[in-house]
Amino acid sequence: MSDTPTTPAYYVFEAPEGREFYFRKPRTPEIDLCMKRMRTALTEASADFSLVLISPDQKADWKALLEEKPGYGSRVANKVLEQLGFPVEG
Repeated sequence: MSDTPTTPAYYVFEAPEGREFYFRKPRTPEIDLCMKRMRTALTEASADFSLVLISPDQKADWKALLEEKPGYGSRVANKVLEQLGFPVEG
């Protein structure tokens, strides 16, 4: 069985562990909430944002990976926001 979603992903995160995770394009209210929360809780906001966007069939695996590697949420959030034209400082 393939992990590839049936609809095209907006962003594909290739984990160093050799797995690909697929994320959809966020809606404006999701972006606004993420940006607001990032001011006070960057890691948590990024993780929550990525969990909202992840392909539903990968959610449990992504959540488990975030517990081990919480920085992956920030990497995904930054890339998605960058693709939408937001300035991302690195």
